[in-house]
Amino acid sequence: MNADKIAEKAMSKVTAAIGADLTESQLDQVRRILSDLTIEIADDTAQHCCEKAAKLYGPQTGLAADIADEIKRSKVALITNLQSMR
Repeated sequence: MNADKIAEKAMSKVTAAIGADLTESQLDQVRRILSDLTIEIADDTAQHCCEKAAKLYGPQTGLAADIADEIKRSKVALITNLQSMR
């Protein structure tokens, strides 16, 4: 599922949970909060995965570095995608 679909799904759930009509300004604030939190989660997850890969493949540092690089590339792509939604 791409970031746009995830954001729309989250917005639908937030709007349903609140049970009130939100102004466009309030909706924008909620979108920004969700986007910022998603970026923070992606960053934390990427860091966690890099640390685990380094521990798991410690003796094979080349493989651990390759995995960490791939995770970082994926994180950059995700952040770029989320920022383009703003």
